[in-house]
Amino acid sequence: MKINNIYSIICLVIIPLLANQAWAADWKFFASSGSGDVYYDKKSIVKVNKNIVRVWTKKTYSEKGKLEEYSFLKSLGKAPGNPYILSHELKLLEIECLNKKIKISSDKICDKRGHVAVTTTQSYGKLNDIVRKSSDEELQNIVCSDGKTPETKWK
Repeated sequence: MKINNIYSIICLVIIPLLANQAWAADWKFFASSGSGDVYYDKKSIVKVNKNIVRVWTKKTYSEKGKLEEYSFLKSLGKAPGNPYILSHELKLLEIECLNKKIKISSDKICDKRGHVAVTTTQSYGKLNDIVRKSSDEELQNIVCSDGKTPETKWK
């Protein structure tokens, strides 16, 4: 009877570890700037309707990016004690494919441990034009393409 209990405990520990790997993000690089590299999560792409697509992006800060973001957060009164604990920013974006517009639905700035250090609320719900030859246009081209990938989730 004790052997069966040991096997049960082992299964209870291993199965959640394997499941967590299945839900892991699939970050794909798509843009770079002086403030950091930007990725989109291929597994997070959701087509809400014929025109709107949602996707998570992640910007990993360069040293310059950490200082810029810290300065911005300081102007909002939300800066952490040290700019160098900042690691990356996660944004949930909604893109209107036909109208070439974009808005931020969620914006979280994370520290080196992956914990959310700050949640910002600038311009939520506000649609902005996608600037030509920008990283936003590059992302729009990727997620709004007609060649749907198997990872695209239809809502």
